[in-house]
Amino acid sequence: NVLFLICMILSLLSFIATGQYMRYAQANKICMDYPNSRSSHSKPVVRGAGIIFVGFSIICWLLSAALSGSLQLGALSLGAIPLAVISFWDDVRGVSIRVRLLVQIAVSALFLSTIPVPNFLEVYFGAWSYGWYFCALFFMVAVINLYNFMDGIDGLVSLQGVTVLAVWCAVSFWRSGYTSEYLVCGIAAASIFGFLIHNWKPATVFMGDVGSTFIGYTIGCMTMVQAPGILRSDNFFVLLILTLPVLFDATFTLLVRIIRGEAWYLPHKRHLFQRLITAGYSHATVSTVYGLMTAFLGLLLLAIRFELATMPVLFASLLLSPFILLYTWVRYAEYAPDGEHEFANTPASGIQHL
Repeated sequence: NVLFLICMILSLLSFIATGQYMRYAQANKICMDYPNSRSSHSKPVVRGAGIIFVGFSIICWLLSAALSGSLQLGALSLGAIPLAVISFWDDVRGVSIRVRLLVQIAVSALFLSTIPVPNFLEVYFGAWSYGWYFCALFFMVAVINLYNFMDGIDGLVSLQGVTVLAVWCAVSFWRSGYTSEYLVCGIAAASIFGFLIHNWKPATVFMGDVGSTFIGYTIGCMTMVQAPGILRSDNFFVLLILTLPVLFDATFTLLVRIIRGEAWYLPHKRHLFQRLITAGYSHATVSTVYGLMTAFLGLLLLAIRFELATMPVLFASLLLSPFILLYTWVRYAEYAPDGEHEFANTPASGIQHL
């Protein structure tokens, strides 16, 4: 398989180039992330290394678009460039949230211009069906930022990116063969994997906004590709379900902060994964659990082929179970007496959270 060989080479190149980026940044004292009150690390770490896997992915996507003549793949590739530039500049110097949002909206709109309106909306709503684009635009910008918000500990978002994109690469090939989705997801997953090796606990580099927004953008685009056939295929929901570990934590935390009247738009350490780290669990443990949640959801989706979907109550129960268990774990970690954390690095100290 040619793509498999390309992915192996990409992973190796990404691993080597990330190491070179780290050494250059350390030697010149640039792009350093210094610990603060919201950090989950205690020593300065190089940030912005996501530009490596982003760069490799975009180059391969552009080549694929040129060879295939795919307008959609071209829009995906071209949109990723300004998003990467503004996000990397934010990692280096800082950029206002308004500018970042404008760029995110623009690149999302560019990609959505290649996605047709779902047929059933045109049938039932006529010209009003084009309002779908506003909902789709909100969804894509939200996913970009939710993945950015979740990039707080070693390996979490990079492992999620590799897992979701690799699973969707396999599903795309299984269902449709050699499609542009198969290429996009395979290339991105391989490039991120080379970075993940450096990003695993203890991380020697951070991906920065340039990496996390790129992963959110890629997953958001791949999800919206499925939207026009939403009544003919379950692809949209399959991909959406695979992203739930990240979307659940980010959305749940956001809603709780809004309900409590907190300034939800300000940085914080209230995500479920951050609360587990505060309670004493290691980055590797928490990131692995989130990865296992994604793997469990993937296996659950495979079970649909064995008519599990004909038992909606059982399916819904299994779908919700990892998130109920995650929240239960967080509550236990925060309130368990000292010394009862079997896998924690340090005992909890009666942390009080909602």
